[in-house]
Amino acid sequence: MAPGNSYLKTVLVLGLTLISSSFNATLAGPNDFFGSSIPTVGGAADPGSSGAASSSASELTPQSPSTSGHNDYTDDEKRMQKKYKFALRHAQALIARADKMIKDGESRKDDKMLKKGQILKGIGERTLENLKASNPLPEAQNALKDKQ
Repeated sequence: MAPGNSYLKTVLVLGLTLISSSFNATLAGPNDFFGSSIPTVGGAADPGSSGAASSSASELTPQSPSTSGHNDYTDDEKRMQKKYKFALRHAQALIARADKMIKDGESRKDDKMLKKGQILKGIGERTLENLKASNPLPEAQNALKDKQ
């Protein structure tokens, strides 16, 4: 086989690839990445469209979790709820541990343990306060009231 044949084959393959890719781009239509065409609702802009093909505004409106069923949470929402509940339990456990350290420090006359307990209690109370302020779960608010 002559060395010129392999070069000719490569050029031919590249040429066919370029031609076919440009042909595919013309079939795909214009790039609508930034939404140059705005969909219409109710068929008001297109009088020829049938009423069955158009969708109502209530079908296009997304449902919030509060209006949908009680257990209609996505996996991400469930994960965040689990993290929130864990953070609540951790803050409450930190406060309980700090109370025990304070009590032990007072009974043993150990100022170092007493100060550590006071610092941990302050951290736990601030964390719990922040978690209560940014409560994403209506059920967790009831759980907090029950535990206190």
